[in-house]
Amino acid sequence: PMSDTPAIDPSPWLEVFEPVPPAFQELPLTGYQPLALIGEGGMGAVLLAQRETDEQLVTIKVLTNADADQNVTKRLEREALTLRSLQHPNIVACLAYLRDANRCFLIMEFVPGRLSLRYAGGMLGPCPETLALRLLAETTAGLAHAHDHGVIHRDVTPDNLLLFFNHPEPPDTWAQLAQAPELRV
Repeated sequence: PMSDTPAIDPSPWLEVFEPVPPAFQELPLTGYQPLALIGEGGMGAVLLAQRETDEQLVTIKVLTNADADQNVTKRLEREALTLRSLQHPNIVACLAYLRDANRCFLIMEFVPGRLSLRYAGGMLGPCPETLALRLLAETTAGLAHAHDHGVIHRDVTPDNLLLFFNHPEPPDTWAQLAQAPELRV
């Protein structure tokens, strides 16, 4: 969870991600400053932002045209409520869910590294057994915590397992990744 995460310097991430598009520069979110665009799609965008109270980096999922598709809006709201109920180091923390006239905002812990397990495996090849067991144990701990709270994750895939790796450049080897003191799933 964020309370256990040291503050992350935003500078290197600003060089990796795109600038914030004009449509997202002025958000109705008091206390959050958009810094960069992580990704954008047909339903909205994912932004890197800084929480002004403690300068923590956060991720903001912005669902535009929320009134256009109530099913998507309800799914995002359920995701937020579910994440808010789960406090665990191997589950991304949800900090807030907000809504204005036609947008929804899911504010979550920023997971640095831009590394899904699938991306890391494709880039680095087969994962060494010791590290694979460590990552599996962390994944299992997060899933067990969710299950203990009545939540069943229905989409556990290597794409949805994010590696917390506080470096803007991907690692060159699994050993480099394993040696990062902040590494967690």
